Amino acid sequence: MKRWIHQVKVFFNVLSILLRVFHRKLLGTVSGKTTVVIAIFAHIGDNVALEPLSRRMKRERENAEIIWLTSPSFIPLIKLFPAVDYVFSVVCPSVIGILQRLPGFSVLVPDVPGRVCPYCRLPVPTKRIGHEINFDNYYNFGCLYEVFQLCAGLSPENDAPILKTAVADKSIRYVLIAAGSHEYERQWNDIDWQALLNSICSQGISVIEIGLKSVAGEFRHDKFDNQCGKKNLAALVHIIAGADLFIGVDSGPAHIANACRIPAMLLFGNYRNFSNYMPFSGFYAQNPDFFVRHSGALDQLPLAKVQEQWEKAYKLHFAAPVDFYSKI
Repeated sequence: MKRWIHQVKVFFNVLSILLRVFHRKLLGTVSGKTTVVIAIFAHIGDNVALEPLSRRMKRERENAEIIWLTSPSFIPLIKLFPAVDYVFSVVCPSVIGILQRLPGFSVLVPDVPGRVCPYCRLPVPTKRIGHEINFDNYYNFGCLYEVFQLCAGLSPENDAPILKTAVADKSIRYVLIAAGSHEYERQWNDIDWQALLNSICSQGISVIEIGLKSVAGEFRHDKFDNQCGKKNLAALVHIIAGADLFIGVDSGPAHIANACRIPAMLLFGNYRNFSNYMPFSGFYAQNPDFFVRHSGALDQLPLAKVQEQWEKAYKLHFAAPVDFYSKI
């Protein structure tokens, strides 16, 4: 029954996208615009990492109009991409596959082969290219943006992601913590997170935690605000953009913080077959001192190493009343 319901959703999703895209194509023919469709059925961080692709298409294709296909819950985020004109939701990778097979319909699918729909297990229909890129070797080819361009059959260029965020209110100062990731290998351990929280709050610094699930456990402090699971995506972007310092792991919020150019403490360990890997382009890639790396599983990263990095960050960002933003 669930599979049948899913297939019905796919049918109406395809129909809706076809009507809307061909409407844009028709208007584009009249106005002289070229419609470029980019489809990414992946995570928040992958979408943000790919944002520069929309601007690249605007540069390379005269009078381009960019349509972005993504998961329904990510639409508020994609609306912050400055070069994207329209964003439509995709409920399943099979929708992308159906669209690709239609005559006169071209879809750019910048994704690593092997990703599947969590409901029907159908794979994302990626382009066959000369590079044998897969989830066991993809970080050997560069950051996410470079890898995704190769997967789309494009020559890779390096560019920083940008979001259209409102000017943040920097009169309210706080550290933002995003400890969660959709993969366990990218997570630190809760006990050490709680010790770090205690250290930061004990120094009189306000801390906001975001994510789906808190690592705070029984930790309570009047300087600690647990916002896990309480904010929508648009509100989370605003919170991230207003932070003085981002502390977190490789995750969607980290990619948003990178696009917002928020100074960071990024906790990284070995991931799959990769050590010392770099998912980001732009601000974080240009600041290796932001990373607290461990040559092993991230949950074994010593607390002392993170505390040492926090003390440096505290002196730089909080101990002296200086405008450090002018130095970035």
